[in-house]
Amino acid sequence: MNARNTALLTAAALCLMPASGLAITPYVQDFEGLIQVDPDALANDGWIVFGNIYNSSGDYLYGYGPFPAPNTGAAFSAVASGEGGTEQGTQQLTIFSDYESAEHANGNTVESNVFQEQTITAADVGKVWVFDFNAKLGNIEPPSTAAAFIKTLDPDDGFALTNFVTEDMTSIPVTWDGYSVYLYIDASLEGQLFQFGFLNESTDYDGTGIFYDNINVYSMDPVDLYMQNFESLSESDADALADDGWIVYANVTDSGGGFLYNYGPFPAPNHEFGFSAVVTGEGGAEQGAQQLSVYSDYSNPDHGNNRVIESFVYQERFIRGEDTEQTWAFDFNAKLGNLTGGSTAAAFVRTIDPADDFAVTSEEVLDMSSIPVEWSGFTLSLDIDASKEGQLLQFGFLNTATDFEGSGIFYDNINFASASSDAPDLPTWADGARLSNAPNPFTQVTGINFSLEQNDQAKLSVFDLQGRRIATLRSGDLPAGEHSVTWDGMTDSGTPAAAGTYWYVLETTKGQVSKAMTLIR
Repeated sequence: MNARNTALLTAAALCLMPASGLAITPYVQDFEGLIQVDPDALANDGWIVFGNIYNSSGDYLYGYGPFPAPNTGAAFSAVASGEGGTEQGTQQLTIFSDYESAEHANGNTVESNVFQEQTITAADVGKVWVFDFNAKLGNIEPPSTAAAFIKTLDPDDGFALTNFVTEDMTSIPVTWDGYSVYLYIDASLEGQLFQFGFLNESTDYDGTGIFYDNINVYSMDPVDLYMQNFESLSESDADALADDGWIVYANVTDSGGGFLYNYGPFPAPNHEFGFSAVVTGEGGAEQGAQQLSVYSDYSNPDHGNNRVIESFVYQERFIRGEDTEQTWAFDFNAKLGNLTGGSTAAAFVRTIDPADDFAVTSEEVLDMSSIPVEWSGFTLSLDIDASKEGQLLQFGFLNTATDFEGSGIFYDNINFASASSDAPDLPTWADGARLSNAPNPFTQVTGINFSLEQNDQAKLSVFDLQGRRIATLRSGDLPAGEHSVTWDGMTDSGTPAAAGTYWYVLETTKGQVSKAMTLIR
């Protein structure tokens, strides 16, 4: 993955018409289904063009458009063939200048934009939208330039440009490579226009061509609190883990450790043949009815070819500036499954840099290969410094196995949070304290039981996923021994809590312990 520029730039406003009021939807296109000879092929797929004209001093003169994107060799864009590699197939998108503009001959610069446009709604706020694509150099020549971009524009302010995140494509290789552009959608962008696409600047009919393919626009969550006890996931739903954000990936090596190939990432499956599944009957009192089982990708036939399959099951987040200069903690329960032979297992938290071919930039790993067969608690933490802004954070589990040997580990009660905020962020066990609730999930009332090994000051509270204390259930000096309290789903303000997952947290002078519970309305 090549370098990208996440700076917010200032540019001349584009006078565009607003798009329809729909939330941002993912977009995937490999151009194989578009008819190369159809002049409306790109327009029918939602592509739009717009031109800006500047004089030789760089002063803005005028703009024109937006218009439906043409599919010709004369202006803006076309479906091309014969330029792809194995991964690009037969047809590609080629982007170039508007050579129909007479300004090319007048010494002026023609800026040509080819893009898709959607409207940002409240449902998009808090998401990171990712624009992935393949590209290779075409006939671009100096002084022409080219870029990929994500823009936002405010229709209530004359279509002023509020974000402009770019990837310079002017000097990319003549061979295909992958690129990404990211943008975090905050609340100030609701109602604005979201654009992703390509542009170039040229004059005097100089070459500007760049080839693009395999476009994928999708959303990611920023680094934030995550908690999961797997009780509310359907064991029989094949998409249960994928819908909860879990991802899988695999590396394959030979018996000597030599890298052969990789595959993924893919949405995590929920079945017994590969990577991961929601299972029942493996929990103790604190784990409830359902757990996560993680194991090798047994659907890969290279298990039988003396090759080693390294299987990853993980969550992935985008690191914003406000997520840095913090310690992020990954807390979970685990017990040994059917791991045998030479198989290994581990838990990890790591950061990877998509601008450096997804190189791992920091990592903490905990060996799970020899954990007990009884449930135990584990914690990993990772410091995220300012250099990690714009990178990806992953937390999850991995294993290595060959010859279909067992590799299973059971996991439950996952909490991922900042250890630097005011919320119950590092849910480590307080000495001598134990905590559980039943029923879980619950519809009206749940009983919370906890024990103290000695007399202590204690507070039992309920927090939402944003780390806000919504209910205080017990507070004060408590004697050693067993204690119980009920929660009826009401907040301290006297209003019913919304359906969802909550932390219930016991804080003592020795530390704290945090568990998850799910309220169903």
